[in-house]
Amino acid sequence: MAHLRPDAPLPETRLVGPRGSLVTVGEALCSCDPEELCCAVLRYQAGWSADPERLGARRLRPLVSRVRAALRSMDALRVRRAVAPGGQVVLPLESFRSLGPPGSLARRMGATQVPLVSAAGAASALAACGGPAWGALPPGALQVLEGLGPDVPWAPAALEASLRAWGDEAWEQVLARPLWVPRAQSADDALQVAAALFWALTRRGFSPRAAPSPALRRAPSAPACRSPAAAGDAWLRLLNYNAWVSLLGAQVESARLLEVL
Repeated sequence: MAHLRPDAPLPETRLVGPRGSLVTVGEALCSCDPEELCCAVLRYQAGWSADPERLGARRLRPLVSRVRAALRSMDALRVRRAVAPGGQVVLPLESFRSLGPPGSLARRMGATQVPLVSAAGAASALAACGGPAWGALPPGALQVLEGLGPDVPWAPAALEASLRAWGDEAWEQVLARPLWVPRAQSADDALQVAAALFWALTRRGFSPRAAPSPALRRAPSAPACRSPAAAGDAWLRLLNYNAWVSLLGAQVESARLLEVL
């Protein structure tokens, strides 16, 4: 993910499939350059309107130092403590939104996690949808979307909220979780995914011993027929639908690599 630090060892094992590979969340985060990761967190997760890179190294130094210290703690935990991944797989989450002017769209990469036991259901939903669409959504896809309940792990609203549970989990458990890496993933996409992972993991603070906070409420689920197809722009609806179908495929493929399917 992103750029490897000079002193960061390459992952010892990497399960490679026809569409991508698996690493752990810890491997992905600890391979990031702290300054690049800090800027990505500020830009994509903290919602900074100004470009963090224009602030200069001196102004960014305190934040970069905290990110670097957190990555060192994560690296120590993932190397010294072998824990079970917890039956979850983490996937890149692509989404699109309108910027306001007609035809102006923004693409964003985040991350989500789903239970490995739900892979068979995701495979059935993928087969019923019929794959990506290049015009109007096929009837099978509309039927699947309309039938998704709020507790279905691959329902769009559930995907958006899935990383909120990380605030109540120990770092070593999250760092051991498998992360799907698409074969054609760009460096910028990888950095955006890493920023989402880092933001979710450090929500309580930059230390694995950060003081506990009240459990976050689960976000209310949007009607299944409105997501991932946001109302309004048909092109936006199609892009988000295809991103969701791609995520279903990644869940199925990663489960096969982990010998769940």
